[in-house]
Amino acid sequence: MKLSRGKLDHQRAKIHAAILADPERSSHSIAVEVGCSTGTVIRQRGVLANMTEEEVNGTPHPGAAVTPAPVGNERTLRHGARSPRHIAPGRERYLVMLRERFPAVSTELLIVMATRMSQFDLVTTWLDANGILNPKRKGEVFGAAQFAERLARSFEQQHAVLVQMQAEADAPKPVDAESELAAIAEEVK
Repeated sequence: MKLSRGKLDHQRAKIHAAILADPERSSHSIAVEVGCSTGTVIRQRGVLANMTEEEVNGTPHPGAAVTPAPVGNERTLRHGARSPRHIAPGRERYLVMLRERFPAVSTELLIVMATRMSQFDLVTTWLDANGILNPKRKGEVFGAAQFAERLARSFEQQHAVLVQMQAEADAPKPVDAESELAAIAEEVK
C-alpha cells in the first residue's frame, strides 16, 4: 500500500513522537501502534538520530517539503514512453510513414497508431539498455516490459484494422450496369 504525501508525513510524525516519548521502546511495538513495518520505524530512528535539535522540534521530515521540479526535469524519467515531449518526435516520423502506407485511413487513427509506435520504440530502447528483469527484485519483470507487451498487442490489433480499411478503399467498386448505361446514354445525347 502506498501512502500519499500527507499520510506519509503524518505517519512519520507519529513514529517520531513515539520514539521521542520513549527511546527505549521497541521498533516492533511502535510499528504495530502506527500501522507500518518495523523497517520503517528503524529507518525513522536513523533519520531522528541524524537530525539537529531544531529539526526535531520544528521542521518536518526532510522529504516533506519537496520543491516542484523545473520544467524539462527528467530526474524521474525512465523510458519516456509516457512523456508527450519524448513521444512527439517519433510520432511525427511514424505519422509520415503511415500516411504513405495507408492514405485512405483517417488521420486520427494514424495518429493513434503513430503514438503507439513511438511509445514502443522508446520503451524497447530502454529495455535494450536495462534488460527485462529488475535486478533489485529477483525474477520480477520491469513494468516497462509489461507496458511494451501491451503496446505490441495493441499495435497488432490496430495494424490489422488499418490494413483492412486500406484494402477496402483500394478494392474496385462494383459497377451498377443500369446506372453505367444511363450515364453513357446521357453522354451520347
